[in-house]
Amino acid sequence: MQRAQTALVVGADNAATLHARDEDAVPGLATTFAAIPPSGRLFGSLHHDNGWARLCDASSIGAVFMADPVSGPALLLSNNAPGAVEAPAGRHATDMLRLVLEGSCTVGDRSYGAQEFRVTEAGVMEGPVVHGPEGSSQLILFADRRGWLPQTESGDDAVVACPRLGEIARLMAPFIGTAPALVEG
Repeated sequence: MQRAQTALVVGADNAATLHARDEDAVPGLATTFAAIPPSGRLFGSLHHDNGWARLCDASSIGAVFMADPVSGPALLLSNNAPGAVEAPAGRHATDMLRLVLEGSCTVGDRSYGAQEFRVTEAGVMEGPVVHGPEGSSQLILFADRRGWLPQTESGDDAVVACPRLGEIARLMAPFIGTAPALVEG
């Protein structure tokens, strides 16, 4: 039996999952901002973020969770305020992909502009992450949702070091299943 092809189409104004058959829809699909329709298809836009969480730094964020409800991937979508500090220097306990769609951000000493991406292996020290003077829109994919929260270089609590991370942690908690996994120093 041949499986139907599945594709994620991401454009400036929409993201849509396409399936040849309903039974091929993404299992375990959940979001922080919308109920999943019976079809299992989710449509949204970075430019229409009304249901997303508003953060203390005036950024907005929404999260999409797929597959296994404990260890499946997490996708963070964000519209970031100019100069917003996303995270202190740290390491994640999972592989991750960052795609800057609009604007810019700096990770450590490297700047990323629109349509540039960065893939980071679990346990690699990086950052801090600061968004550019025009802000940014981005997508961050975490291979295992439990490893999204970075452990800081100094070993300090990342949530204390960056209040924004505390807000995101509260938003994501119902979808993680367990406490975030952290890389041991």
